[in-house]
Amino acid sequence: MVARGLQEAFQACGEDLTVERSFLRYYIARESGASLELAERMLLDRRPVKALLTGQRGAGKSVELMRTAQDIRTALLPLYVVLDLPGEKAGTPELLMAVGQGMCRKMSEQDLQPSEQAVRSLTMWAKDGLKVPIDDKPGLLGAADSFCKISERLRRRETRPELAAAIDARREELGQRLTEMAADIRTRTGKEIVLFLDGLDRSGRPQAVSFLLESGLLDFQFKCICTLPYTALHSPEFRALHRAFDMISVQGLSDVPSQSTAAGGRGTLDLRDMVDKRAGRELLGPDALELLLRNCGGNPGDILRFTSDCCLKASMAGREFIDAAVVERVLEDHRMEMRRFLSPDEWTRLHQVHRSKSETVDEALSALLDIGAVLEYSDRRPQYRVHPALLPEVENRAGAM
Repeated sequence: MVARGLQEAFQACGEDLTVERSFLRYYIARESGASLELAERMLLDRRPVKALLTGQRGAGKSVELMRTAQDIRTALLPLYVVLDLPGEKAGTPELLMAVGQGMCRKMSEQDLQPSEQAVRSLTMWAKDGLKVPIDDKPGLLGAADSFCKISERLRRRETRPELAAAIDARREELGQRLTEMAADIRTRTGKEIVLFLDGLDRSGRPQAVSFLLESGLLDFQFKCICTLPYTALHSPEFRALHRAFDMISVQGLSDVPSQSTAAGGRGTLDLRDMVDKRAGRELLGPDALELLLRNCGGNPGDILRFTSDCCLKASMAGREFIDAAVVERVLEDHRMEMRRFLSPDEWTRLHQVHRSKSETVDEALSALLDIGAVLEYSDRRPQYRVHPALLPEVENRAGAM
């Protein structure tokens, strides 16, 4: 790296805002943020509310969850658990064990101590109910360790089928044990627990919907907010779940005009503020920033990723700032990557979306939404648009037909 400013900006663009230190430093309140709605519902509703937060990848779901946790913590007890399991390892048993382990660890980190009886009851569910050999470690960390040992056995091909069946048969009991701990903590502290399950959307659409259908999460007698892949809302399987949730909140993309951002709305200002806070205005020429804004589609994850790539490109070229030429090279790299990744049929589908702005979601369109080649904007009715960074390629291919 040549310029220290570029190096710092590159690092800042990659900061994970689910880490509290990074969140407090880089969070930008957005007009389209879902946190206010979620926080108000958790604070006002005395029932064990179940809420879903959905939105496209990069829209800022995790950041809004973190904001919600910050906003409710004086009145409630947020437990922020990240389910970081890839799709091939994200069956319902594995996800349930991650939930149990995460809750125990987060309670311990916040020095929330349920009764010894409640913790032991949870540990015995694993030891006696599942017949898994577990050390008699005391306290919440011992209970978390028991979930970890179960997860290890689930990863083994020879032990998984029988163990997964045992978990499935006793998942209702697990929900009861976790509810008992939550109730015990409420009695001791006077505050209700709110479980935040982040990352379920990264497990994949089928796995996420299966988990919601099979895990018993909706029967947990404490409040819970979890993320969900945006395209799952369109799946037939989700219809059985829709009314089971007390609220479904969508973290939308920012409203960025497609042609000129000079007179853009609040969404444009939000994205400008994000780039300014991570990279600083002195590193980006005005034309470069405008080009980034026009080509991010209002997706915060994309504008930060493109800005990060621009820092790298500029540094490799021996520059100390980012101009429009650097942005153009980053966008072309993105198009080249998608040329390798997308099939001819998918490019044809992108052209159809660009031409007709279809509102009908089929499996092909869902796949393009999943990878961000198509973006969904909601007003009164959803609108589907090709990601603006890909439009030159779509138009070139259409001209060659």
